[in-house]
Amino acid sequence: MKQFCMDSWYGKLTNQSQEKITKYGYLKEEIVYRLRQHDITLDMINDKELNEAKRYLPPTSQDELYKFASYIPYFDIEVVC
Repeated sequence: MKQFCMDSWYGKLTNQSQEKITKYGYLKEEIVYRLRQHDITLDMINDKELNEAKRYLPPTSQDELYKFASYIPYFDIEVVC
């Protein structure tokens, strides 16, 4: 999730306008910090299992987190023999 923060140039790819960079094209550093604090994985985010971190993330931050998580391809593969 760190790649979507302001200090990473990848975050600019999520911005609507390349001419005007706004805060809406980036994930807040605080959200990434909270995820690292509670060892939240991408699997937990996709399953919306943020039990411990939910206390520290307001609903708007959770929505923002899910928005940026949706930009990352996620595959659930099952092998049957």
